[in-house]
Amino acid sequence: MKQIRIIAPSSYVPGLDSIEIERITNFFKKLRYNVDFGKHSFNKYYFFAGNDSERLTDLENAFKDEDVDFIVIMRGGVGSLHLLDKIDYKIVSQNPKLFFGFSDSTALQNAFFTKAGLPSFTGFYARELLKPLPLLTKKTLLKCLKNEKQIFKTPFLSQGKSSGVMLGGNMRMFVSLLGTPYFPEMKDKILILEDIGENPYKIDNMFMQLRLAGIFDKIVGLILGDFSCVGNP
Repeated sequence: MKQIRIIAPSSYVPGLDSIEIERITNFFKKLRYNVDFGKHSFNKYYFFAGNDSERLTDLENAFKDEDVDFIVIMRGGVGSLHLLDKIDYKIVSQNPKLFFGFSDSTALQNAFFTKAGLPSFTGFYARELLKPLPLLTKKTLLKCLKNEKQIFKTPFLSQGKSSGVMLGGNMRMFVSLLGTPYFPEMKDKILILEDIGENPYKIDNMFMQLRLAGIFDKIVGLILGDFSCVGNP
């Protein structure tokens, strides 16, 4: 039976009780996966799930553990940027796992690809299981766990054909990597971006930053996800 390790490299989950933890584990157990948690997954240090050392330990141990097949983050929030210059990327490259993240873990996922060549899945974290999981999310998650091919149909803003490695994720976190050693080479890549809860002017600024950095001149495709905004321009 495959083993899933749930870790919390970003923010802590407030008020998580035993019933909610059981709800998360039972979801995977019904799919015939074993589940365990990183040692510090339920810690709290300011607004992080433990201090940098604790979160780093859980992350690296998840990769080093030969029994672990999949790594799933608990939630997004903040904190993954603290770990980028502390991670031993040889551990990641020598012990590849299927990594599932979303939101704040965009920084980790792009760093994994840049420094260790590790692909990963974006769009899901364990906290989502505390509420009814959208049918499409569940369907795509199961296909990812089984490494099955997926085909999506979506509206096009412009017509054309392209192929390439898909990189990106949460726009705020992706832009925060610009100018660092953890920003991936974007030549001939397909860029996917999403963000929620940001003011429209901040979204505009981030698009402009990517344009001025020449990113849109390098990529062969752009996929836009949810951009539900708050506030006024």
